[in-house]
Amino acid sequence: MGIKNHGQSKIETNNNLKSLTIMATKHLFLNDLHFNSKLWANEISFFQQEIGLYEGFLSEVAQRWTDKTVMSELEHFQNQFIIQREQSEILAHDIKLFQKEIADYAKVNDTAVNHKHFDAKAGELSSMDERVEIYKSICNELKAEFKNFLSKYL
Repeated sequence: MGIKNHGQSKIETNNNLKSLTIMATKHLFLNDLHFNSKLWANEISFFQQEIGLYEGFLSEVAQRWTDKTVMSELEHFQNQFIIQREQSEILAHDIKLFQKEIADYAKVNDTAVNHKHFDAKAGELSSMDERVEIYKSICNELKAEFKNFLSKYL
């Protein structure tokens, strides 16, 4: 995904999502921070909706099967969905705090806000981006496992 920016700060992610490297070549502006925070919020919301759909499929499997092995796998996914929903709520909350901080700054400094650089936020921006990328990776792995489970039992 990477981070959108203008000016002189280029932020890149590696394929393993282990680290983000910030190269000071472009500046970050308020619009960049807003764009990224909206993108993150939308991605988290999408995964929350998917989890809701998956929970519905779990109910269907539970109605069709009583085998202990199947029920054990079903319980595993049920627990994973609870955990990932909790993680998504934590991320969504942190993103809202980030957005509030940006909005509060814009209210106080409305005339200079489009010209001010937010390079000091690059570390916070890359940290949040990394958290969202890791969360997406975990959810995508879980989704692949769950699709395999459903192909066997639904």
